[in-house]
Formats: sequence, C-alpha cells, structure tokens
Amino acid sequence: MQRGVVSTIDKLERALKGSIRYNPAALVGVDYPLDAALDAIGVQLAALEDIRYAAVYAVHELPSKVRAFTRLVETYLNALGEQATDKQPLRSG
Repeated sequence: MQRGVVSTIDKLERALKGSIRYNPAALVGVDYPLDAALDAIGVQLAALEDIRYAAVYAVHELPSKVRAFTRLVETYLNALGEQATDKQPLRSG
C-alpha cells in the first residue's frame, strides 16, 4: 500500500509541476490571477508531501490526510467552476 501511495503522490506532484513549467496559461486560465494559482499549487504540493510522509512514517494518519487533500482539490475546482460561470456571457432568448 505504501509504495502505491508514494507512486501516486509522485505522479500528482509531477503533473502539478509540469503544468507550471510547460503551460501555465492552460493551468490558470486567461483571467485567473497567476499569484493565486501559484499559491494554490504550492499548498497542494505541501499537502502531497505531507501524504508522502504519512505513507512512510505515520500510516495511521494517511486516511485523514488523503481525505483532506481530496477536499482541498474539490475546493479549488469548485472555485474555478464558479469563476468560469461568473464570466460566461448572458444569452438572450
């Protein structure tokens, strides 16, 4: 189980870092503030490192840390969805 968790964390970490390195515009969108996006990614990377540590040294903490990370990602996705909804043009009927 520990190897699987660490492997998954490695993949997520590479994906987050790769998004910044190769195409930040696709990650943050046209109007999304870059500083807020980078802060969000930093928070997510720190949470992934916390999960990695728990997988190796504190397995009993792993379920709560994974749930917290899932909620964190959902919060960011919901915020992005709300922002996208707010910017859609009104349609006249």
